[in-house]
Amino acid sequence: MATLKGSSTEWLVPCDSENGTESCPRRPNFHRTACKQLSIVLIVCWWFLGTVGVSYTYAQYRITRAKHLCGQLLYSPAQDVIEYQLQTFTQGFGDGVTEYWGAPSKEMDQRWAELWHFSVGEAITRDEAQRLSNTTSTLGPRHPGLYWIKLDVFHQLHCLNALRMSVWPEYYSDSYYAAILEKDHLAHCIDSIRQSIMCHSDITPLVLQWDDNLQKSRHRANLPHSCRNFDKIREWAVKRAIAQMTYDGDWTDPDLQVDGMRIQEP
Repeated sequence: MATLKGSSTEWLVPCDSENGTESCPRRPNFHRTACKQLSIVLIVCWWFLGTVGVSYTYAQYRITRAKHLCGQLLYSPAQDVIEYQLQTFTQGFGDGVTEYWGAPSKEMDQRWAELWHFSVGEAITRDEAQRLSNTTSTLGPRHPGLYWIKLDVFHQLHCLNALRMSVWPEYYSDSYYAAILEKDHLAHCIDSIRQSIMCHSDITPLVLQWDDNLQKSRHRANLPHSCRNFDKIREWAVKRAIAQMTYDGDWTDPDLQVDGMRIQEP
């Protein structure tokens, strides 16, 4: 028996001697061992690089989505169409007015109505309804698998339009407008708009600049703002517009389970 010098491990192989009974030492196969070790190292490296790559991709996706949604904490079926753009506000005085400014008329009423009054709500799928923070009703048996929502931006525009109309009560004196211009409704609208303004809290810095004509400093509000693209959101809503709906039936889906962050239930 032969023992490899400097090691307590024995490698025994039969020698090709004439007697065939002698055992001779065999050197370890260092080449094969090195290949195995190298293979393991390469596998670990590839696994590590793959993990890093996936993690980086996911992190970039989360960052992009965070920038895209800009702090949207609750799910909305319309969130994928959110797009930001720079939009310069007008002062609202003199030449700095928009087509929505001014005395009432049929044309003015039509312009305001086109902003928000194109449906009684928006239709969403069951999968989308399950991701909401609260349950919502279906559209009834004639529209299986569809559920009702109303994007709050259109409710706020409805309220703002009611306040606009209240400035000219003599023009909107018809009984058709009585419910819209009722004081409790207007008070609701005022506080609803207040909550919405404070919720979104526009942090665009207004500036103070010298006016040569007036020979004094003036606040400037006609500045670029970072805005959600309203047209994109409106297009999304128009495509899902619900033309009519009856409210005299209970169209609740008892099997609908929302997976979103549940905030409040009636």
